[in-house]
Amino acid sequence: MHQLKSFTTALMVLFALVLAGCNSGPSGNDLKKLMTQETPDFMEIKKVEVLNSVKRDNGFLVKYETTVAFTKSYADLVKDMEAAAENDPMNALMGAMMFQMLGMQFGEWQAGASFSDTDEGLFAKGSRGWMLVE
Repeated sequence: MHQLKSFTTALMVLFALVLAGCNSGPSGNDLKKLMTQETPDFMEIKKVEVLNSVKRDNGFLVKYETTVAFTKSYADLVKDMEAAAENDPMNALMGAMMFQMLGMQFGEWQAGASFSDTDEGLFAKGSRGWMLVE
């Protein structure tokens, strides 16, 4: 009788773990993979940590912290942008505005400099993995 009770308890715990796995939000690695697809080549997503996740009707509201590193210095990016301006002035103007905003936010960073930011978003799992809904 004791073995049957132990087996039943173990089976219930296993079933609860399986259900919890089916009903959990995205992991830090899931979010990192998603963010890496949209990250410019002068930045690298180093780490994404899920701080909290709440199930909603249309997905999971996730609060997360992201650590990002610059792969090029601000000065090197400005040089690259100036060289590209000769061939494509309109794109260069848009790039200059983006770099100016980044420079105001982070200063003139060096390659390898990193920063962390906390944000939240609504994520849903689609046929090709997790996606940001809102």
